[in-house]
Amino acid sequence: PLKTWTHKDKGTVVSVGEKAVAHDVVNVPVETFGGLPAKLLKKAIAARWINDVTGVGRAAKAWPDM
Repeated sequence: PLKTWTHKDKGTVVSVGEKAVAHDVVNVPVETFGGLPAKLLKKAIAARWINDVTGVGRAAKAWPDM
């Protein structure tokens, strides 16, 4: 039997070259935004994933290269 699971959509962040665009992000009053806030959000998402996989040290070390 298949297991039942749920997913809470927290929004979307898309890379556009070196830039980023975010849309429908939870707890953000603006529906769609870009610029530095979207780029920092993209980096934070990547750093969180790296932290989950390899640890906080590698996530911090990778931050400047993102």
